[in-house]
Amino acid sequence: MSLSNHNGFPPPLNKLGVNGKPSFAGSLKYQEKLINLYHLGISSAYMLLAFVFENYKEQDFTELLEFLEFWFICRHVTNEPATNQLDKIFTELTQAQKQHYDFELIKSTLSEYLDEDSIKKSLSNTDIYEYPYLVRNILIRLEQKLRNKQTAVDFWEKTNKQRVWTIEHIYPQNPYDEKDWGDDEQNAQLKQKLHSLGNLTLTCYNSSYSNKKICRKMSSY
Repeated sequence: MSLSNHNGFPPPLNKLGVNGKPSFAGSLKYQEKLINLYHLGISSAYMLLAFVFENYKEQDFTELLEFLEFWFICRHVTNEPATNQLDKIFTELTQAQKQHYDFELIKSTLSEYLDEDSIKKSLSNTDIYEYPYLVRNILIRLEQKLRNKQTAVDFWEKTNKQRVWTIEHIYPQNPYDEKDWGDDEQNAQLKQKLHSLGNLTLTCYNSSYSNKKICRKMSSY
């Protein structure tokens, strides 16, 4: 299966309406979620999505797409199950949908691979910034949960092939004056968490924020 077409989207996701051309009534409502999933990297699940969308056209897949986004974020955070297991897992899930659509079976099967302690440990990784594609997806998911149609933002927007929204360190990598952030002990603690998820956010003002102190960043956000 080719993973891209002339529009840059995998054929199954293109067919499901990512480019605004749904193959059946109602699929356009999934566009934002399908784009998120595409950027998250879920190629192993394309077969499952293509099958259920094609064979159960009257079904609402909102719950499935929400769960797959959550599951793949957890999977990418922990790297479990291993990449070489994913195709087998989703092939078997696809085959299990042939008689009827069964979201609970998909959810229960995939949930067996989730380990809460492993997820928490991985999310507390002080070097999670090394995986920007993962950080971006987590931050976008958090932002979208707090927004509605009136405040919706395209966090994948590009201008001249550059991302408009970028990942910003709250406590800067190179602060102008560490005294702006506390005493020596406080700065030492902040530096330990420099590249952790809790010190990262999305902004379209990264260049202007730069290494400013927190109160300046907050007042201009």
